[in-house]
Amino acid sequence: MNAKDKGLQRVAELIESIRILRSESPRSTEGVLQVAKEELWHLLTSAIQTTRSLCSDESPHFQELTELRQVFRNGEPFDSDKFIGILRAVEDDLRSGMLVSIQEIVTAEVFDDLADMATYLLEQGYQLPSVSIAGAVLEDTLRKLCHKHKVAWVGDSAINKLNTELYKANVYDKAQFGQVDAWCKLRNKVDHGDFKDANEVDRNDVRRMIAGLRDFVIKYLT
Repeated sequence: MNAKDKGLQRVAELIESIRILRSESPRSTEGVLQVAKEELWHLLTSAIQTTRSLCSDESPHFQELTELRQVFRNGEPFDSDKFIGILRAVEDDLRSGMLVSIQEIVTAEVFDDLADMATYLLEQGYQLPSVSIAGAVLEDTLRKLCHKHKVAWVGDSAINKLNTELYKANVYDKAQFGQVDAWCKLRNKVDHGDFKDANEVDRNDVRRMIAGLRDFVIKYLT
């Protein structure tokens, strides 16, 4: 299943979840659903995160959902019709290829292929090329993240430079900055030939780097 299909599946799951709640939950005399707020918040938060990933922060779908969240936060009844309508619009636009972040979804798919390659090389005992591939993907991901958030840099696009600019722009926190910096140092040591033998590179460190990069891409780029 590709990223587009996964997105469609997740949106369909969210729509089905609210429909089940509507069918199984009683209503007040005013017609308001009697559903625990915890369940509604869970669905709403998940929908907002899904929509941000598929459509970007600037999309009307994302903005509509954040407005719905604000109204609900202010004590108004949860508008399940509007919730479903927004998600159906996301579904329609994703299916028709109209979403502006489709390129980012494709980027994630390419990353998965390269991450799988890095994992394969690692399992075959080739730690050094595995780190090199992961490092190249990390640098490309950081460049795309800078473009996404309109973060500028001067000169070349070295990982440490991009990482610093993204952190200064509050794209991610100090902990994430430190993790990217650690990946950068490992990549640089490999690319600069600081290891005399591949066995000097801890395979678990490389495995954690690849797994961490997968989470990084999902969290910040898709």
